[in-house]
Parts: sequence; structure tokens; C-alpha cells
Amino acid sequence: NICSANLKALQLTGYSRREICNLMLRELISAETEIDVLHGLSTVGPGVTQNFAGVPLCTYAGETVHVNLRAARGTECTELLLLLLKPDVPVILQEAGQVSVESKRSLHALAALIGMLQSPSTTTLAATQPLCCAFLEADEVALYSANAEPGFVLLPTNDDSAFPEFLEATDASVGPALFEWRAGTPVTSVLSRAARNHGHELLLAHPLGDRVGSSGVLATFYRSGNQSAPLGPERIEPVARTLTLLIQLQGRIQATQTHKVYEDALEELWHALLQATGDGVVTVNPAGEIERINAPAERLLGYKQEEVAETHLRDVLVGAQPVADPVLAAVQKGEAYGGTDITLVRRDGEEVHVLLRAVPVPDNDKAHSGGLIIISDHSEHKAMEAQAQHLKQRAFIGDLSADFSHEIRNPLNGITIGLAYLQRQLDSKDTLQETVEEIMGEATRIERLIQDILLIVKPTELEIEPTDVGKFLGTFSNRWRERLQRKRISIAIEVDEDTPLALADTSNLDQVFTNLFSNAMHAMETEGGAVTVTVQPAQNQAEMRGRHVQINISDTGPGMPPDVLENVFNPFYTTKKQEGTGLGLAISQRIVNAHHGTLSAQSWPTIGTVFTVVLRAAPAGVSQK
Repeated sequence: NICSANLKALQLTGYSRREICNLMLRELISAETEIDVLHGLSTVGPGVTQNFAGVPLCTYAGETVHVNLRAARGTECTELLLLLLKPDVPVILQEAGQVSVESKRSLHALAALIGMLQSPSTTTLAATQPLCCAFLEADEVALYSANAEPGFVLLPTNDDSAFPEFLEATDASVGPALFEWRAGTPVTSVLSRAARNHGHELLLAHPLGDRVGSSGVLATFYRSGNQSAPLGPERIEPVARTLTLLIQLQGRIQATQTHKVYEDALEELWHALLQATGDGVVTVNPAGEIERINAPAERLLGYKQEEVAETHLRDVLVGAQPVADPVLAAVQKGEAYGGTDITLVRRDGEEVHVLLRAVPVPDNDKAHSGGLIIISDHSEHKAMEAQAQHLKQRAFIGDLSADFSHEIRNPLNGITIGLAYLQRQLDSKDTLQETVEEIMGEATRIERLIQDILLIVKPTELEIEPTDVGKFLGTFSNRWRERLQRKRISIAIEVDEDTPLALADTSNLDQVFTNLFSNAMHAMETEGGAVTVTVQPAQNQAEMRGRHVQINISDTGPGMPPDVLENVFNPFYTTKKQEGTGLGLAISQRIVNAHHGTLSAQSWPTIGTVFTVVLRAAPAGVSQK
């Protein structure tokens, strides 16, 4: 295969460069000598130069031109063969190696120079200087590279150079064609001045680059008596062209490397963005096959990246209704698909509520190469909607309960008054007195239940004041002490002196602690026990800002099993089948919440129960009214 040809070879054969590079060598050689010449060329080994005289070549016009062929194969790039064509020039064959040592060295240098084109990324322009000097058989060779400033800077070599360090862009030696200066002619360039000052006979300067712009300059000096000087103008053109190709290849490699670095940086940024977003992202190609998914998508779908690569979207995006095909149809049309709330089925069979959107991704030709599918987890949103609906229903039930309680209260009062009147009319020994008493007790129980319902459903109005909770509980405990002692229950109060004042409504807190003491007393009324009340500053917690006061009310009763503890604050939940309404703790929690505080419980079967009330502390420096 013919790889390349210089201008002189094109003029000799009549082909253009594109045409000759599409030919095989045998298509140029006349049929009568084709076999012998090709066989001879195939025997040229690495580092060997061989001459072939009178080889007939077929030109583009169909004519035959006889040329002398000189073939050389380099030692580093052995797959390339360099052919020099000389028409009508007799070749004097020498017995030892057929050609002079200088000619061999020159051809091998050119072969090595052309071989550098195969590894441009590891070759510097300065490294070609010795090979250029060997092929041109010049006394000195310099290479200039285009500089940021208008002009060209000399590339460093190992030899002391007679060449100037810098060429101005306007220098006479810098032009679109070969510049030639001979001794005895006027000096028009800094290069010709340097050649004259150092006693050189010939200066050649050839531009490196294309017609758009020059990327460098190749300059050579020949001393007087150098027999190769007449060959310089002919040989410098292929060397300059080879160096130009090398510079262009290096530029393309550098641009490719820069583009690769930029592409890698974008890839890293894209990967970071995918992983940082809270939404699941799936990228698909035009065929609907998954290219990548990020970590949130892995969690939502139940698949890993390596499991779904090149898998079709419909095999992974599974819903109660087909969803993958409509998404892909929109993306392939270049349209966005968005805002659809659906339920997806994960790989493990669990359902997850998501908002599904998709956007097309155009490629460089503005054709749609694929798309991005965004999956937003709406499970929490759905749960919040359900909770809001539940709260709305509870608010409706609360309003209904309040209205219902008010409606019941009036006839219940009439029943109670009527029973009292009937009781007074009956003789004290009448047998109906006991029946009337039982009915009165049930009416009273209904009245208490209605009162509790109204407390839990109506807004709690508070009169908040800075309060010494320790002092308040001391007074409150004294009221309960005698009642507890009759049940063989002791009571102890422990108050930390560093406890700040609390922001509280004492009348409402009285009801809270009444319910808590009552529960403790009922829990221990069979076997007795102890109630311990501690008041102290609350420990700082992430969800509680500012200072708080903590009150613990613990008992040594039988404790509560987990199922009871879980429901203890639910309305109408009670373990007192005969007496309780199941609203006491629910009312207490509502009152404490209205204080912007918390009421919680801990219990251990056979050990006891602790109820904890946390209230906001008054600002520092505020005193009790």
C-alpha cells in the first residue's frame, strides 16, 4: 500500500496525493518488471539500503517513465519502506553495499523520521533535529516553534548553535515558501546574518505548518565545501512536510487528551450530582435500555447498577399499570413526561409510592439519544396525606362529640333531677331506693364521661405563669399523702435546687398530676408500694430548644406490658373495667401538649412505671408572681 508521496513524486507520476494513496505499488510498476522489483523490495531488511536501476513506472496518463529506485527500511519502524525516485540519473553501483555510507545514513534518518509519525505522543519536535541534520547532510539544523508572542523561538539542542534565539514574525526568512540565502548575496534576515557571521555558504529556511498558519520553521546551514549542499533544496521539502504532520498529530493528540480530561471531569461531576440528589435517576438509551442508575434509584427499585446495565426499562420499572412504555414513547418523541403519581413494585415485592417524570436528552446532532427518568419517593408524602386525613376525621369526630355531649347533658340533668325527686318521695325503707341509687350512680358516671369528653375535644385555654413546680408538687403531694397512706403507699418528693421556674398553668397541671397520682394509686392499691416524685432541669435534646423542667412520677406497681404501654394515651383505653373512662391520660397529654411540653411513659413489668412531664422553663431572671 502506498502511504504517502511528496510533491516531486506526484509530478513524476501525474497522480494527485489522494489518488496515489489509494494505489498499490504494483499498479505503478510496469508488468514486465513487476515481479522482479517487488521481490527485490521484499528482501530489503531493517537498516538496509538497496538500489534498483531503470525501473519502468506507469504514469496517470498511461506513459512509461524509467526511474532509478533507492529503497531503505528503518531499524525502528520496520513496516515502512522509503522509496526515492530519480528519473534519468545513472546510478553507480559500488561493490561494498552498493551505495555510500553517507547516503545510507541519510536514507535511514529519513525512514526513522517518518517512523516517528506512528508514535507522535512520545516524540518531541526537538528530538527530530539529529535525524533532520542526518538526512539533509547539513552542517547545522535548527527548529523554531511558534511562540505566544508573534514570532518563533529556537528549540534547545545539545549542540552550541549559531542560530538566533528568536525570529520575528516579520523576518524575511519566515514566509509561505522556502527561503534561500547564498554567500555573496544581500543579507535580509537575522538567519542570513547569522549564516554570514559564522562563515556558512548556504542557508535554507522552510515553514512548518499549513496554509492557515505557520507552526514553526526548519532552518539549515551548509558550510563551504559541503558536497550535499546542492541536495538541500530538494530534501528539505519532505522533511518539512513530515515535521508538519508530526506537529499536527501532536496537536490532535493534545486536543484529544484535553477533551478526555474535560470529559472525565464532566463524568465525575455528573456522577457526583446523580449520587447527591435525593431523587432516583435512571438514564436510558434510545432503545429503552438502562445505562445507569444512582443510589436513590437503587433503593427505590431494589436493583444494583451492575444488575440492570443494558436491561430494558420495562423489566425494572414495574407498576400496578404499565408505565415504562408511555415514558419511553414520550422520550423518543422528544417530549417530557411528568407529574404522574404511581405505585411501583420493588424487586422484593414491596410497594412504593413515587412521582415519575422523564425528560429527553439530545445528542450532538440534536437527535434524541435517550432520556432521564426521575423517580421521587412520595411514600412519606402519602403517609402525611393519610395522617392529615386521619386528623381531619378526628377533628370532625371531636366536634361531633362535643355537640353530642352538649345535647346529652340537658336530658341527663333532667333525669338526675327526676331521680333525686323520686328518691325523696320514696320511703327510706322502700326496696326501690336501692334501684334508684344504682340508676343515680350510672347517671353520675355518664356525667363524668361527658365532662371528660368535653375536656379532650375542646381547646384548652391556659393562663401561663412562671411557676415553682417543686413547691407546687410539694403542696399537691400533701393533699394526697393521707389517701395514699390508707392504701399502704408511701410518697417522697425530691427537688433539684438548680431547677428553674417553669411556664405553667397550675390549675390545669393540677388535673394532670391528679390523673397520674390516681393511676399510680390504683396500680398499687392491692399490695401497696411507693410513689417518688423528682423535679430537675431537663437534659438538652436536639428536638428541644432552650431550657426545660423535667418531672418524673414513678411507682413500684406491677408495671405495664408492652401492648398496654403502646396504647396507654389513646382515648377510651382503660384497664379499669368498672370505674375508668379511659380518658384521663389522653386529657393529661392534651394539657401538657398545650403547654408546648411532652408527657411520656416507661414501664417494666414487675418493677414499676415512670411518667415523665417536660415543661418549658421561664427565661432567666424572671421571678414567680
